[in-house]
Amino acid sequence: MKKRIKWSAIPFAMIFVLLVSNVICPCIVNAEAEPLSDSVSVIYESNGADSGSVPEDKNTYIEGDTVQVLDNTGGLTRNGFQFGGWMTENIIFQPGDTFIIGNGDIVLKAVWIPVYRVYYDPNGMHSGYPPTDPVEYPKGAHVIVKGNTGGLDKPGYYGLQSWNTKPDGSGTTYYPGSTLVIENSDITLYAQYSTFPPLVNLTVYEVTYYANGATDGYTPERVSQYSPVTISGNPGGLRKDGYAFAGWNTKPDGTGELYKPGDKHDTLGHLSLYAHWTPVFTISYMADTNASVPSISNQYASGTNVKLLEYHEVINGPAPATFMGWNTESDGSGETYMPGDVISLDSDLTLYPTIQFIWKVCRLQ
Repeated sequence: MKKRIKWSAIPFAMIFVLLVSNVICPCIVNAEAEPLSDSVSVIYESNGADSGSVPEDKNTYIEGDTVQVLDNTGGLTRNGFQFGGWMTENIIFQPGDTFIIGNGDIVLKAVWIPVYRVYYDPNGMHSGYPPTDPVEYPKGAHVIVKGNTGGLDKPGYYGLQSWNTKPDGSGTTYYPGSTLVIENSDITLYAQYSTFPPLVNLTVYEVTYYANGATDGYTPERVSQYSPVTISGNPGGLRKDGYAFAGWNTKPDGTGELYKPGDKHDTLGHLSLYAHWTPVFTISYMADTNASVPSISNQYASGTNVKLLEYHEVINGPAPATFMGWNTESDGSGETYMPGDVISLDSDLTLYPTIQFIWKVCRLQ
């Protein structure tokens, strides 16, 4: 038989607690689980980017809040384009800009601006390098045309004169230092070489350098000033296979006046200087008469006075008591040189050590 509970036996305080837990508590739980119905978000989209990631705005806004536009923190990139900010409904925002948010989510799409390159073509050069321009320019950008920074040179001509949009010079001409306006595409400028010597300016001191057949490196910049010019060295590392740089000459074939680095051009007017090349010769020191590979090989420009090495400077070890010097033939039948001799090179030279054997006779006691 079930036992009936008398309401009079239950304290009033307990009845109050039961009513609160069944009525008020469910409302509190539901309020914490559901977001505010009027909250809005700011969402970023890459809009066709090839790499990188969009920034994420983790804030929750309500209508009337101020939003600060994020930077391109994820490094979004797109080939042939430049990042130009974020756009929504034809309004473009730059990173750091602010706006007042409305009552709906805002989507900000990356803005991509087409960009173009300027390329320099050597157009049949014999030596030197065309300049390079790594900058990507948007349409309408004004670009300063580069000069002959790489020492472009072509036989039968007098250096770079200008650049042209066509190899045969029938297009638009641009002179170094002039301004080029970017259109809707990349542009290639072809080197145009002068068929006339540079005009002489009688009011300044001018020097123009030419690579003169160099296989690597570039010439110093042209100098034009109102005081005597100090002749440059070889800061651009001009190099020609089989030859050594030996200064500058007023004629390409080396028969003119020779200028050494540090000399002065102190006559008003223009001076054309061509890299002066002298042949390089090698002295090869052999370890012994049977050697096929030199122990040491040194190269010197033609006409250089060279002091021949000591034995210990070539062979690792003390010199034998019978070392008699160096010979141009392995069997000792050639020309003999002694360590310390000074010679002027006009050809390659191979030297062998000359060893004299001494036989000792012992008497029996």
